[in-house]
Amino acid sequence: APQSIPRFRPFGWKRHALVAALMAAVTIGMYGPRHDAAFAFDDEPNILRNPYFVNLEAVIQDKALSLHPDSREVGTLDALRGLWRAAVESPAGNRPLTNFTFAWNIWRNEYHIAESYIPERYATLPAAEAEQYRAYPVRDFHHVNIALHWLCGLAVYGLFLRLVQLPRVPDRLRGTAWFVATGAALVWLCSPVQSAAVMYIVQRAVLLAACFYLVAFIAYLEFRALDRTRTCYWGKAAGWLALCAVATFAGMLSKEITALLPLGILLAEYFLIMPAPDSAECGAGAFFRAGLREAWTLARQAALPLCCVLMPVAAGVLLYYGKVNEPARQETRASYELNAGKAVGKLWEDAVGKVFSDEPRGKTRISRRQRLLTETRVVAMYQSLLIYPGWWRLNLDYDFPETTALWNADEVYFLPLVLVLGILAVWRFSPPGWRGVGVMFAVALAHMLGLERVWWEPWPVPAIVWHLAVLWLAAACAGRHPHIAFCILWFYAGHLIESTIIGLELVYEHRLYLPSTAFYLLATMTVFDAACAWKAAPEAPASAEGCHV
Repeated sequence: APQSIPRFRPFGWKRHALVAALMAAVTIGMYGPRHDAAFAFDDEPNILRNPYFVNLEAVIQDKALSLHPDSREVGTLDALRGLWRAAVESPAGNRPLTNFTFAWNIWRNEYHIAESYIPERYATLPAAEAEQYRAYPVRDFHHVNIALHWLCGLAVYGLFLRLVQLPRVPDRLRGTAWFVATGAALVWLCSPVQSAAVMYIVQRAVLLAACFYLVAFIAYLEFRALDRTRTCYWGKAAGWLALCAVATFAGMLSKEITALLPLGILLAEYFLIMPAPDSAECGAGAFFRAGLREAWTLARQAALPLCCVLMPVAAGVLLYYGKVNEPARQETRASYELNAGKAVGKLWEDAVGKVFSDEPRGKTRISRRQRLLTETRVVAMYQSLLIYPGWWRLNLDYDFPETTALWNADEVYFLPLVLVLGILAVWRFSPPGWRGVGVMFAVALAHMLGLERVWWEPWPVPAIVWHLAVLWLAAACAGRHPHIAFCILWFYAGHLIESTIIGLELVYEHRLYLPSTAFYLLATMTVFDAACAWKAAPEAPASAEGCHV
């Protein structure tokens, strides 16, 4: 087992209850008034027109009869088995846990109908077709999504509370861990950017995957904080690792973004837990050289806990890529048969083979290389949304211009490059203690002046320069400010699946739901760090414990 880290401060149940109640009030206040929003876009093929959901009652009865041929009664356990069958055999059968929650909503309303609701857009349909939508009270779907968003807020709060107390985080931030975690979690919960994931019903997959991702991360950190000298160590360690593995696998059954959990854990180990270099000049070079020396030790010590994360991820990849559909029924159900060789081949093709192809693939009209160039601008636009999430900038269906080449004389537009260089100049000439706040203010001011549209120009060079500058900042801060490097790299790691070469739609705001945790944690820590530095007078430095904001 790896060496333990200091135990986390409990802070008391009263503080946690206060945060939970505050989050519940904020969540209901923000999303409660819109709990009757209609189904949209992918909700129809995945829920309304899913053949297993439309005929759910027959699916449940058929499953019950196959188990109990002599009985006509359908018990609760039989109903749950029928719901799972409908979830697994649905067209999107690689996300069975998400489908199961949809089936549960429908089953609950077929047997306990409290209200029938037909969206206005379906009011003109023929009576026979409109009756299909009467079985789907949309409010219950929204209620589950809103509850999941609240649970994700609690998980974000719990994860932040532990990340801020890790050994490599500065003492003045660890002394204000509860305030930092509470502030960052509330800002994340209230951000308008999250509305795409909460109100878009089919994106319950994102909510479930994010919740399980965060719970697994918390379980891993709790395992790392166990005291190895106690006799009950191995029992508690097995419990936390089992919770980590189960949550990871449940996340993989919800949506594939949970596969990025091992990378997030490794970033936390490397930047926030690994001992600092002994060199007095703790720059980026010294830190990374020390990291290379410690890499083997870290890999050997953390092999067991990381296996508890990697094995569920591998099972989820097998479920996603290795499914074999029989031609006669591939339109209606997903076969249970899996092929490991097929899974490895398709994973390699998606991850490596197609990036150099100029052939358009997937849902977009551009090649993988052109998609990668376009996504540099998309991720920069995501970052601008996090900084300045004006309601007029939020959209469910983007018409984002595509990048066809790295250099095209007809697409060159220098205003984005001037903006990037101006922000870098603010960083270079700001006082050392105020650089982070200065850059945040400069970017927010630029977007308030209407310059957020610059990322829509097809020329990708300014976005590439921007991302290289941010990554250079992460490398420069790795030694003295590893929490900054961790948050930056954690944000980019969260986009490796949906915003790189895999042929998905180019832009969706719900892809920010999980990566935005890194941004809001970094922003909150930057503000608290600047406030503590300002409050601590040079003549009589204040203690970390007393530097509360």
